[in-house]
Amino acid sequence: MTTGNINNILSLNCIIPGDEFEDIFTLEISEDKLVNQLKPMIRKWWPNRFQHIDPSKLILYKVIDANIALGFSEILKKKKEEGDKNYGQRLPPLKNIRMHFSNDQETNSISSKPNKGSVSIVVCPPEDR
Repeated sequence: MTTGNINNILSLNCIIPGDEFEDIFTLEISEDKLVNQLKPMIRKWWPNRFQHIDPSKLILYKVIDANIALGFSEILKKKKEEGDKNYGQRLPPLKNIRMHFSNDQETNSISSKPNKGSVSIVVCPPEDR
């Protein structure tokens, strides 16, 4: 059994368009995992909500603006109402999470460090495309 470095575990705050700020949920995952490994974790977090949705059909977006925090749920609601699906940078399922998020900014300068007070990922069910 191998032990991973605790610094490689990321806490990613996630939200679904239309949800309230209180509905933000946090997933913990190693940065060496693939983006698509987040999808079953999301389905497990919301078993009733995603009961009839194949996890592979979930679309994940990286929030680009690091300053977005409390007002983000309202911005998402407005975008959803207006039909604007530009939630951020779409996360390719077969890329390592460290390509987008990392606790080690010196080694992974292209990724961003997750901020505890901000949303990192927008989760879109297939009907929200």
